[in-house]
Amino acid sequence: MLIEFGKLVPNDYNPRKLFRSALLEELKKSIKNYGLIEPLVVRPINKNKYEVICGMRRYYALQDLGVEEIECSVKEIDDKDAIDLAFMENLQRENLTPIEEAKMFLTRLKMFPEYQKLSDSSSNFRYNSELIKKLSKLYSISEGTIRNRLSLLILPEELQNNVENNEITYNQHGIRLYYGSRFTIILNNTIEHNSMHGIYVYQDCEYTDILNNRISFNGQDGIQMLLRSHGFIQYNILDSNTNYGMYIRNAYFRSSH
Repeated sequence: MLIEFGKLVPNDYNPRKLFRSALLEELKKSIKNYGLIEPLVVRPINKNKYEVICGMRRYYALQDLGVEEIECSVKEIDDKDAIDLAFMENLQRENLTPIEEAKMFLTRLKMFPEYQKLSDSSSNFRYNSELIKKLSKLYSISEGTIRNRLSLLILPEELQNNVENNEITYNQHGIRLYYGSRFTIILNNTIEHNSMHGIYVYQDCEYTDILNNRISFNGQDGIQMLLRSHGFIQYNILDSNTNYGMYIRNAYFRSSH
């Protein structure tokens, strides 16, 4: 269904608030060259408007391109189903930061009737097994991952450290975390041609998430994690490092891809 672009409004529950400029520019070029391959998913709301459920990055790209009307798939669904659909798209297609995932999980937890019996001012919801179990089943994500993400929301914002969207080359170490660094997120970086390790995590570094980085051509290991450090390593490309892609000793981590 073709809808005038001016009748579309972005949703306010998308966990991603920052749409990275480089990826947005690439999408705009693709739309210019090939058109919109996949329509936006929207639902009708009041005053002849439509809320965008899926395709927020496409929405902002189209807005920048100044399109007048756009092909949309219209669904008649309520708030809960709209949020579930938007969140599932983000989990399957976006590289969300752990903080973004945590905020997404909390938004959905608040929609369970059981949540209303808990005090918003307490952290009891984070340890309520039944609520976590329901959310885990809904999104096919482990209970442990959900608990770990939600625990980040306890922290003041200044402790929620991000190292994100950098090109880090020709140093001794690309990134070095040392002696008790906590709650660090290393996301979407290119880390190459450093003389020693791409990422070096040493001694008592807690909750280090290393996600979606390209770590290549470093002089020793792509990732080295040592001495009681722990974290989550997922969706990284590690190739052509001189020694190991990952070297883990006396540390705890979970890894995927």
